[in-house]
Amino acid sequence: MTAKLGIAPTNKPVTITVFMRSDAIFEKELRKDGDNFHELAIELPRAFEYHVEIKGEFVLRVPPETPFIYEASPNHPAWVSYSGPHYFYVPAGTREIVVDASPRISLEIPGQGRNEFHPAERVPGKSYISIPVPKGSDGQLWHTHTHTRGQIQFLNIPPLLSLHRNTVFVPRELSESEGLGTKE
Repeated sequence: MTAKLGIAPTNKPVTITVFMRSDAIFEKELRKDGDNFHELAIELPRAFEYHVEIKGEFVLRVPPETPFIYEASPNHPAWVSYSGPHYFYVPAGTREIVVDASPRISLEIPGQGRNEFHPAERVPGKSYISIPVPKGSDGQLWHTHTHTRGQIQFLNIPPLLSLHRNTVFVPRELSESEGLGTKE
């Protein structure tokens, strides 16, 4: 498979490294070139799970045919700046989403529409926001809106966000327990 990415550094040089397990199979440093994107075609030698590290400040463009997710966890918080939608799965049985976001996360909640959450809405004495999951909105795909800005981290749901609705990933154990399938 060939993974295609467009990266536009916004300030200092950006480095991208693609790993297969712990082995780096692609490394490149990119420098700002006006507002132009560096178009990358990365050959992935076999079907496998790959890990991508992109360091620096940049704008990322991923075509729909390239499956690509990013992590928004306490170990790897994501910084999102007015982009989206970014799709994520809320497991069946989830009654609240525990998230930290600063300065703002804007979410499309199934059945409710767009809602914004800020640090001022943190649970008293805690460093997180509790978002109630309406009945029937669990076991569903949710997404962020372009109003999201800042650091976000999900604390109690899979912290995997997809850039495209048709390539949403969930952990294997969750997929098996909920009977979720794959589409080819």
